Amino acid sequence: MSTRTIGDVISQVRNDLKQFTVDTRLTDRDIFTVMKSHSYWLIAQEAEKLKISKQQHLFQVYSCAQIIPVPTIDPCCNIQNKCKIYRTKEHLPGMFTDDTGQIIRTVTSVDWTESLQRTSFENFLKILDDPDFKYNRSKYYFIRDNYMYFPTTQWRKINMLIYCDTDVSKYNKCSCNPEEGCIKMQDRVWRVPDKLQARVIDAVIGEFGKTYMRETYDDNANKTPNK
Repeated sequence: MSTRTIGDVISQVRNDLKQFTVDTRLTDRDIFTVMKSHSYWLIAQEAEKLKISKQQHLFQVYSCAQIIPVPTIDPCCNIQNKCKIYRTKEHLPGMFTDDTGQIIRTVTSVDWTESLQRTSFENFLKILDDPDFKYNRSKYYFIRDNYMYFPTTQWRKINMLIYCDTDVSKYNKCSCNPEEGCIKMQDRVWRVPDKLQARVIDAVIGEFGKTYMRETYDDNANKTPNK
């Protein structure tokens, strides 16, 4: 398991880019944005093969996410129960995805004792139509419009283990003071599987290198006098 920080990787990219004499005015944010793009793409392609959900070190705890009752104008109104359904107060943080959507390992009560079962909005409507639904004791959640909905519970907070490239501690309501900024981008662990790290870095260097060489060619072509 790698413990490299985002800052470590950015420094490596800067050093490797020296072979292209790429514009040194690139900011850390510029480089990280390209790193994110290639990371998201590769992880989406390789998630099943790498068994991402079993690599616990990649996941972060999002604790005490606030849950609120949804107003009647909510698009999920046709779920029954007079449109009363609960959902996360805030949009979910940006997460890596696979074929099933955002990569989430578990969603639980705030004391970690009860787990919720993931489903989809469409599948939950089918569950409601089951004549035996009244005997169903499962607790469900689904994601829609980047909110997490809880059609069978009325909890006010939940915990989850999620896989994303942002510092989740700034969202946690149980810890970390957002006013203190939590953890700087450069100091965060780079949560990309070890087997993909070299491929991401190569892709980032390749993208910046091609961009620089194309711009250099265009500049030289513009400077060439017409004969």
